[in-house]
Amino acid sequence: MTEYLLNNVSTLPLQIKHDYPGYKLRAHQELKIPQKNIKLMKENKKIIIINYEKETILFPTKKTLSVIETSIEDPMHKDTIGSISIKKVEVKRFAELTDDDAKKDGIRLGLPFLKKALRDQYPDIKIDDLVSIYYFE
Repeated sequence: MTEYLLNNVSTLPLQIKHDYPGYKLRAHQELKIPQKNIKLMKENKKIIIINYEKETILFPTKKTLSVIETSIEDPMHKDTIGSISIKKVEVKRFAELTDDDAKKDGIRLGLPFLKKALRDQYPDIKIDDLVSIYYFE
């Protein structure tokens, strides 16, 4: 697990590339978040977002990102509802996720339910794959 504080976002890609050579990088300029998670975020029950893309490490381009509300029922629904400040990013293996990560992600039932939710969202995720975890302020 590697933790990156966002004091200087401009150096973040260089730090990640140094720590994880061979992985592609993809920058986020906005976060797409399902409607069901927006309520948990507003209630401070969800204080992280776990991102995954095969053989890629995701990272924010700036400390404050736009939040786009999405809907499973209506894939065309995309509504900018505000912004969110990211205080740090962690990169860890799927296998290294913990019950504490589940709680921070708003899943009270624990790690097995977090892993199932991630596998439902990312069917090709493997135990050794890397995930990026964004912590909000």
